Amino acid sequence: DPDPDLFHTNDLTPPLVTPPGAGCLPFPPKKMIVTFLNELPDETVELYWMDHDNGGGRHKAGTVPPRGGFTNIETVSGHEFSYDAGGVRHYIKATEKNHEHGQILIVGGMETIAVRCELGQDESGEASEGGKSKLSSMFARGSGDDGDAAKQSLEMLIKPYWSPMGASRFLELVRAGYYDGVALNRVVPGFLMQMEKDVDLRRRYQGATIADDDAAEGRDSIRRTLGQSASIFKPGFLSFAGSGADSRTTEIFVVMPDTPQAQLDYFGTNSWETPFGYLSGPSDLDLLSKIKAYGDMPPWGEGPESSRIYLDDGYEYLAENFPELDYISKCYVVDEQTELAGDEL
Repeated sequence: DPDPDLFHTNDLTPPLVTPPGAGCLPFPPKKMIVTFLNELPDETVELYWMDHDNGGGRHKAGTVPPRGGFTNIETVSGHEFSYDAGGVRHYIKATEKNHEHGQILIVGGMETIAVRCELGQDESGEASEGGKSKLSSMFARGSGDDGDAAKQSLEMLIKPYWSPMGASRFLELVRAGYYDGVALNRVVPGFLMQMEKDVDLRRRYQGATIADDDAAEGRDSIRRTLGQSASIFKPGFLSFAGSGADSRTTEIFVVMPDTPQAQLDYFGTNSWETPFGYLSGPSDLDLLSKIKAYGDMPPWGEGPESSRIYLDDGYEYLAENFPELDYISKCYVVDEQTELAGDEL
């Protein structure tokens, strides 16, 4: 079967390729620039534009390197492309999705992408910018199993078919180092955990929203995977937060253990709340319960104020007023980190 439409905004601007026919329609729709992003770990993809109006032929449109490689193509909504992965030909359509610029995610038949987020001190042991310690306070409090911060991590399985745009944006942020050193500032037991980045990288992504994923397709994919008949959210599930339709940028949340069923059922009623993965480690939910919980943000609680974090001295504010706050040291795509370590050897 053809892959689902996988599309979201991005500001990458390599040279453009215009497929044949993109400007030759009788009443051509508005052109758009689409970035084809290859998440396959080992396969370079040869991308073709499908010419259904002239005998059903196909034309070479570009080459996309593996592991986050990309190429930009100028096209119009409705144009179909194809590529071969693992001996199977996949078909995808460019769909405007409320944006003039976007991405189409190339995943072939790949169902999951493993990401690891480590809590604790970075390898250098140095404090990060803004004066906060990279040593997660969890371990200073002695709540790790053996006190070794480097062995404490959240293991994530990212599911591209659940939320194509959400999964693609999250992987983009992981590769950009967005979650390295991030504060786990909104931790509410029985509800959710959120993390807020300090000012520099957040400003880079300010306004770089992605469109909402197709909620019905996402629910169907999740239920096919997990066999669920009711709620599409469970403790440990990952989703982007938002403030309205097509508003997702960088803020994600994790559903906490012991979240009431009524709240699980409520998650996903907003169009921007679509799970893009889940925590897969056998002890991840237990680890979530050990993360320092200052409670919800004002006015619902006395935890850190999100708008205050976004100021230039936001992380100094956290260090001074919430000294036991926990942090993520770094996040990375697991097989990419493994390959990098092998190259260094």
